[in-house]
Amino acid sequence: MSEHNANQSARKLQTPEDLADYLDGHLTAVDQYLAHQGMRLADRPFHATVTLVRERLLDVSTDGGNTTYEPNDSCEFIVLPWFRSLYRSVEAWYEGRSGSALGLPSDTYITGVLLFRATPFALRILPTLTRPGDSAGTVWVSWPGHVEEHEVVTQWLVTPPNLSRLTETELATVEHAIRDIAGGLRFVRTSLLGAKSSGDAFLSFAHGVLRRAPGA
Repeated sequence: MSEHNANQSARKLQTPEDLADYLDGHLTAVDQYLAHQGMRLADRPFHATVTLVRERLLDVSTDGGNTTYEPNDSCEFIVLPWFRSLYRSVEAWYEGRSGSALGLPSDTYITGVLLFRATPFALRILPTLTRPGDSAGTVWVSWPGHVEEHEVVTQWLVTPPNLSRLTETELATVEHAIRDIAGGLRFVRTSLLGAKSSGDAFLSFAHGVLRRAPGA
């Protein structure tokens, strides 16, 4: 990343330390501006990230410098992987500054509900799949919009019914229902993460849904 500075030449942000120093130097003023606009604290990390990209970054290089993105008036950069990484850093800055007052839910699970025998059972669905990477000590992480056949979906039941007492037909019904629910929730999540739109209203809506979805 390269940041714009009206008084100095462009500064390259190449390490986590560079980024942390950059955020410390700029986010306070951005947050004050958003606060004066009446924006809720929980909504500021997203808008602060967008503001930094639009007003402070000259370009972003990825793939070892082979791909360069130059921010413009469009908001389509929000779907790019580097934006998600920057957003997480901004979010961490806000969490360090505001603590639990920020009220951000965890991305560890997506919450769902299974209705079985007229009784609701809470689901905690993993939003990601992982597998060993090609190099030692690495992993591949994916955000699927469906449920894979190998996933043991009954493990997502927070307090399950007595599965050992269910008939094969009942157990199959439970598993099928969980797959439908989890697949639908994953699809909504990944679709919003990958949605392309230049409209700020849509992007704010998508961010709000994603931020609240894990604890809905």
